[in-house]
Amino acid sequence: MLVIYFSYALVHASRKTLSTVKPSLIIDWTDNISGEQPLFPDKHAAEGFLAFLDGAFLGAYALGLYAGGTLGDRYNPAKVLAFGMWTSSITVLLFGMLKWSPFHSPVYYAATWIVCGLFQSVAWPTEVSIMGNWFGHNSRGAVMGLWSACASVGNILGTLVSSNTVQLGYEYSFAANACSLFFGGFFIFYLLPSRMTHELEAVVSVTDNVERPKAISFWQAWRLPGVIAYSLAYACLKLVNYSFFFWLPFYLHTHYGWKESVADELSAWYDIGGIIAAVVAGIASDHFSSRTPILICMLIFSMGSLFAYA
Repeated sequence: MLVIYFSYALVHASRKTLSTVKPSLIIDWTDNISGEQPLFPDKHAAEGFLAFLDGAFLGAYALGLYAGGTLGDRYNPAKVLAFGMWTSSITVLLFGMLKWSPFHSPVYYAATWIVCGLFQSVAWPTEVSIMGNWFGHNSRGAVMGLWSACASVGNILGTLVSSNTVQLGYEYSFAANACSLFFGGFFIFYLLPSRMTHELEAVVSVTDNVERPKAISFWQAWRLPGVIAYSLAYACLKLVNYSFFFWLPFYLHTHYGWKESVADELSAWYDIGGIIAAVVAGIASDHFSSRTPILICMLIFSMGSLFAYA
């Protein structure tokens, strides 16, 4: 579980890098001191392009989630996950290094970040399927509550790495998080199969003579009771969550005038709250016949906190 936990934490750490260095990117993209043509004429154009990058990344990520889940079901999940970590780390590194390359243009920035979204999409569905197969329904709330905090842990790690390297140059922030993700892929590749092999050996004698059921199609899964309702609710939640994920450090920097590194560190408190809530809600949900009341209460409290924050 720890290997899976830290693998997705590293994925989120690399994903967080862009949101923590946006002020530096805007300065670099609009700088005309060197005499060269800047990437954008003013900061508003640069901000608009950063918003486009966020949307393009999420669009590619959403499209890739289905394929990522399919790959994890058909092939060795450890190899699929390691491949996703290695390839996405390369794209994160390339994104930060584009300023030094002859391909320093919006087109290449967009293409690199879109490809990164596609590669990162294999991580979440693959890891969820692994965790779901390892733990039973009765303890799943506590286990998944603890494990799902890995995203917030990764956000904090990525934020802290960026806040300590951005003063050297934003490219170092991308490089540091990319290298961590790349080497983390080796831990997945070599450590995860042993656990999975053990699990398979334990059940092979039981399933030798049992015909495995056919996997349902995408549309059949979509028609399962509750899938549409929970998907729409989760989409609304993600809308708010990713708004904070992508723009909170930049908002704190521009609205309050705080240093970029200070704004990055303060934004980490949002994820600290996410860790606490995930653990508490997960444990509490195991003591109810339905997990829905816990979700409703958490969403109501989050609405109140948003109004207070505004």
